Amino acid sequence: MVERYVKQFRIRKEGTEESYRADIELIIGKAITKDFEDLRVKEFISIAFMGNLYYFPTGKGKPFLVATGQINDEIEQLKKTWKIPRELSFILEVWKRYHHNTLKLGTKRQIETLRKKDETLLCISNYDKAVEYLESIGLYEDRGYRYGSEWLAEKIPDEVIIGLKQIFAKSQKKKRNRKKKLVKVRFEDVEEGSIYDIFLIKTSLSKEELEEVAREVSLSFLKQHLPWSFRDIIRELEKRGLVENIGTEWVIRIPAY
Repeated sequence: MVERYVKQFRIRKEGTEESYRADIELIIGKAITKDFEDLRVKEFISIAFMGNLYYFPTGKGKPFLVATGQINDEIEQLKKTWKIPRELSFILEVWKRYHHNTLKLGTKRQIETLRKKDETLLCISNYDKAVEYLESIGLYEDRGYRYGSEWLAEKIPDEVIIGLKQIFAKSQKKKRNRKKKLVKVRFEDVEEGSIYDIFLIKTSLSKEELEEVAREVSLSFLKQHLPWSFRDIIRELEKRGLVENIGTEWVIRIPAY
């Protein structure tokens, strides 16, 4: 079962009517994959964050959308001059460390080595540089696992999950039981508009939410230079408990005339 929570946070600056509002959504699910420590297959609790950041020029002014999706970096910048609620600071720490904890590119040893060298090497955009460095020190392959060859998972401490639930439960905006709907999903090229694949799925996500997580998964495949298909995106979303692929695909051949 997937649990979904939403909570709003106000970010203010002393001596001004200006403010920001962060609407943050937490998704808690389960995934069965390999542990990044011992490479054994286990069941993990998975978490993911997304949100919208709004700016209010005055106390009652109309808000402006500043950022959407992965808004944690924008909020981190605000921390330098704005007052951030304590609970939001905790969420930012968890966001940075455990967001998509079941989508680790490397083993614990590989990740800790990269973090010690340069934390930016852990970014997907620096995948090639990470591989180059690991190869140079003989750690591209760890116990038979090649960095970036599949998804690994890191266990989230129980106290972190409890802390998150306590914070988000206060909002009284939990979305645990959103009804699933039957949806026909068409994957299209963002530039050409060509239709490549169509799937029939069940999901409780909105179109915007599904599009965001699908884009995130596809970009991670592309940046890692891994072979993939649109069916792989659906499989990954199924692993996270976000969609349910319906039925078996049949190809029916008939005479055209």
